[in-house]
Amino acid sequence: MMVRRQMFHSLLFCSIQRVPDDESLDALYDRMMFRMEVKYINDQENKLQMLKGFLKTQNSNQIESKISMEDLALLRDELNQISVPDAILLDYISLMNKLLQNGILISDRRQNECLKILRATALMDHRYEVVATDFEALQDVLWNEPEDKSIVNELLQEHMVSPF
Repeated sequence: MMVRRQMFHSLLFCSIQRVPDDESLDALYDRMMFRMEVKYINDQENKLQMLKGFLKTQNSNQIESKISMEDLALLRDELNQISVPDAILLDYISLMNKLLQNGILISDRRQNECLKILRATALMDHRYEVVATDFEALQDVLWNEPEDKSIVNELLQEHMVSPF
């Protein structure tokens, strides 16, 4: 498995070419919160744009920050002000149980991190309380194997009842 990573305080960004099947990598894989399958570029126009972008930057590894550390600290403080009502927590527990019943185990660590994602979703939507529709943000978080995605999406749809 080839892993490229960059550390930003407690954030880990990496890309892997396939889901690891070596148990010694389970803890690392569990820490990869957002999981997205990215296919190779086949479309000629998109491939051309990719190659031109590569040539323009000459594959520079320099990262230009769009947000300051002070702003990140403010956002973290705001995030801690977002409430998660008991009804949402109970629905969340129900979702975790249904995932387990379908053979999808979500570690305790990952379940806690998912709560941060729900709070961040509410914050980005200018709310101070998590609502059921925020569960949609977990669609690329709760699967372990690509085959799990359809089950995860189906269960999330059951739990996303609009508050309006």
